[in-house]
Amino acid sequence: MRILAMKEKLDADILKHSKGAWYSIPGEAINKLTISAEENELFEDERVFGKIISQIQDQSQRGEPCLIAFDGFLGTKLREIVSRVDEELKNRGIETHLLDFSEYFRGSNEIKNELEPYLNVDPEWGRVYRGRPKDFLDLRRVEELRRYCQRMKRNKRLGLITIVYGTFSAVPPLRKLYDIIYFIDITIERLFRRLRETGEAYALGSRLNSPVPLDPKRFFYADYVLLRKHKKYLLNYIDWYILDEYPNYKMISASLLNRICSDLAEGPIRPKPFYIPGVWGGEWIKSLKPKLREVLLSPDVPLSWEIDLVDILQSVRVSVDGTILEIPLLIVLWKEGKRILGKYVYKKYRGRLPLTMSYDDTYNSGSLAKGEGLAIQVHPGRSYLKRRFNENFGHHESYYILDVGPGAKTYQGLKEDADVTEFYEDVIKAKEHGVPFDHNKYVDSFPSRRGDLFLNPAGTIHASGRNQVVLEPDLIPLEFPGYVFHFYDYLRIDLDGKPRGIHPEHAFQALKNRRTRWVVEHLQLKPKLLRAGDDWREYLIGECREAEYMMCRLEFLTEIGDNTHGTVQLLTLVDGKTVVIKSKDGKKEFKLNFGETVIIPASYGEYTIECLDHGDGWRTPAGTPVGPTCKILKFFIKHHE
Repeated sequence: MRILAMKEKLDADILKHSKGAWYSIPGEAINKLTISAEENELFEDERVFGKIISQIQDQSQRGEPCLIAFDGFLGTKLREIVSRVDEELKNRGIETHLLDFSEYFRGSNEIKNELEPYLNVDPEWGRVYRGRPKDFLDLRRVEELRRYCQRMKRNKRLGLITIVYGTFSAVPPLRKLYDIIYFIDITIERLFRRLRETGEAYALGSRLNSPVPLDPKRFFYADYVLLRKHKKYLLNYIDWYILDEYPNYKMISASLLNRICSDLAEGPIRPKPFYIPGVWGGEWIKSLKPKLREVLLSPDVPLSWEIDLVDILQSVRVSVDGTILEIPLLIVLWKEGKRILGKYVYKKYRGRLPLTMSYDDTYNSGSLAKGEGLAIQVHPGRSYLKRRFNENFGHHESYYILDVGPGAKTYQGLKEDADVTEFYEDVIKAKEHGVPFDHNKYVDSFPSRRGDLFLNPAGTIHASGRNQVVLEPDLIPLEFPGYVFHFYDYLRIDLDGKPRGIHPEHAFQALKNRRTRWVVEHLQLKPKLLRAGDDWREYLIGECREAEYMMCRLEFLTEIGDNTHGTVQLLTLVDGKTVVIKSKDGKKEFKLNFGETVIIPASYGEYTIECLDHGDGWRTPAGTPVGPTCKILKFFIKHHE
């Protein structure tokens, strides 16, 4: 009751500013590498600028014209970095000619008009813009710049330092002309934090005198699509990679970046989780990880999600000679995709990792949740997503029940006698007039037990209910991170004081007629023993042919052996306190704690999991004793080779 009382007193401003915020725990999920930086390969803070200045000074002393690019992701402090470099060079008597590449984009209104058919199709979602970076550029002016740079470089007596700076400044027509290319990057979490806190993140095509505020919808459906294409191309040609962690900066050589990605691909990879508040959020994750109470605006802000893996959002923390670097996961996939994903996944999903992992926490949630869990919802299939949003893959989910409290339940499937027309009418009345209705009349529910698995392929109505923690192994579209269509959300008000979104048009079109008997038979499968030893077992617990993913549970007292069989796997410790994953050759190992997830690269091959701590006497935040058997959830895409 103390927690509920405190939640009821939470300041409205704290809740409002918690809406849509992402939080992370300092020092969590650091991947230790077996490599070291060589001399002059890694620099921090002031030494970053010192190295850049010395490199350009060396070029200047040759007495020949020099052309340098500072390319980078939007939302970085790119302009400020170049300004400081220019000032330092002038202080040393080195004259530079600066060219702002934002002036070589098409006009912001032109770009806006081109994107209008993609961004104005729906209040919450858009259509994926599948253009190319050059589509946003004034190609006539870019050609003029290319010719100017060629003339400048041919004039050997000029001795001029020219710096071209800005996003896309090293596009193919210009890239070969540069003597040095720096790329300034930022993680997606840091980008959105900067946008929320300062507003200093602007859309592609923004200019110094006419900035265009960055809109998340435009970012995911257009700008980020082009940014990824450009960055993936350019990373093969850069000389230096700069991480913008303002007020701190870190810079590594392209060679070191390649070695970091190669080292990661050799062993388990632990992406850095981030955490998101929400009205139905509970206390379980905060109790498991008490440091979260220190990073939230208030320790009593309800925490709904832990996001462990979504490839376009996640980053990877690595330690190189004691220096912590945080690199977007996509870079690792671009560099080492075939080794990490395996041939089948790499080819079908175009070098991307479609498997995701997250946690939904409704345990001991407060008054904002109104005694319920997630909204009653559905996800669309591939054909609907392609037609409406220009996505290439469907959205499929699963619920693995990690922990429960009293009264925990999971919603799944329409009841046998549910009248869908009447259901629709009740949804519309609730949305438009605020009239509550009994959702239990239409949607069935089942008591939740630890270790239960509910498959929720596209079209299945479902929701995680109250007082439980659900692990979500999902397979989602590759561009926008998730399509969740709500039927009913109990008339709850969101953290920002506004009604929560309801989407009857999409939800009822995506809904499939899956009723109680069908979901019990097809989506709540009984574990099937696959193999066994003296003190270990492997069970198949879930297989979704529509989504082509599979889930197995490894159960063991001391150790168990397994094999990737050439395809990427996600492993999560769902029972027991600590295990260690070891490669067959013993070169790469990883300690995994309860509730943590790692990526096992396809190339890892044979491996062993040993139990280090069964958790004797240890209990989960819900008071559930763990062990004595260690259990691993294994999530992967069915291998077709």
